[in-house]
Amino acid sequence: MKTEVDCKVVNYYFMPCALKPADVGEKSDVSVSIPPLFICFECGYTPVGVFCCLVVYLLDQKADQVLKWKLAGNNNRNRITFKVGQYYDTVMLISRATYLEVWVQHMKGSMLSTSDFCDEILSSLHKGLDTVIQSLHYTYKSRHMFGVACTACATSMNHPAVIEFNEELAMCSISDNIMHIDKENLLWSKKIVMLNNKSQVSNSLHTLTTNTHHFSAIDDETNRKRKRNEDDSTTGKRFKMSDNDRTTELVRNEQQKSDISLYCEPAMHNDVQHEIIQEHLNCTLSIKDLDVVFGLLSNSFNRWKPLGLKLGISYITLDNIKSEEEKVQDRLMEMLAAWLKKKDKAANPTWKKLIDSLKEIEENSLAEEIERKITSQ
Repeated sequence: MKTEVDCKVVNYYFMPCALKPADVGEKSDVSVSIPPLFICFECGYTPVGVFCCLVVYLLDQKADQVLKWKLAGNNNRNRITFKVGQYYDTVMLISRATYLEVWVQHMKGSMLSTSDFCDEILSSLHKGLDTVIQSLHYTYKSRHMFGVACTACATSMNHPAVIEFNEELAMCSISDNIMHIDKENLLWSKKIVMLNNKSQVSNSLHTLTTNTHHFSAIDDETNRKRKRNEDDSTTGKRFKMSDNDRTTELVRNEQQKSDISLYCEPAMHNDVQHEIIQEHLNCTLSIKDLDVVFGLLSNSFNRWKPLGLKLGISYITLDNIKSEEEKVQDRLMEMLAAWLKKKDKAANPTWKKLIDSLKEIEENSLAEEIERKITSQ
């Protein structure tokens, strides 16, 4: 990339993968009026290398681009903040295990309207992702799709709902539930539909042009073969030997590719799978998840008080729950509700915190059972 230092153009390198990762919560701490844009991928997870390469692409855009992206603030391996354009507009790009998240802060006084600014952001991201994905040559499906936060599922964990050609509807990327787009997200949905329609027309024209060149190439190849058949037998034998050599080389190359896929792709898939599981275990729970949490503990568990202390609930609160509720299961439910509401010293309730707390009071079998059920979802 290039920057100006003392009126001189200086080349420099930026490697997001060398930065420390940030503990990114379920919601961004950016104060914005525009809802976040989500980017998911056909393979079901964020392809390895996409985030870092996209960041570098955005910073290294050519001079003919409408927006100029610059680094701003404290950046991490999985969270990069940009100052975009000349009016101090801010864009935060967050990488998660199964999707990318884009938060936009459009400043007052900008020459571009909020609608036009979002249009340019979407266009830059689309071009960048197309360029990056093509250059990385993935062997699995990696097509990117735009969407918004899904509200069609009864879960507190954020995930995308994909928008394609209907600006008023989106489909959940996990359960295929249909979501109706609210007024806030219409800003993104209209532009995503326009972009998808434009891409579809462009792809159709590209396919038509490719087919035309393909048939022309077939005709040229047919003429070349006819000319070769008219050559003498000695030349024919020489070409035949050359063809055999090329065939042998192709077979050898394919075998090498197969060997690489056999050993490298499973390892990469395992790493991604582990990252997805860890993100699920560390997602923040809320009071909406009380029925699920209570259901996993309510069968035979009665050590609600030691567990409550490990979860950060004070002894006074636990004593009040004991005096107000007679049944053990009711006490357990009230204690869990206090934890999910972050009462006393309870902070950031997660599945991992619950599992670790159970292990601390030596309820290992129950902790392992809950972890198995959560990670298998």
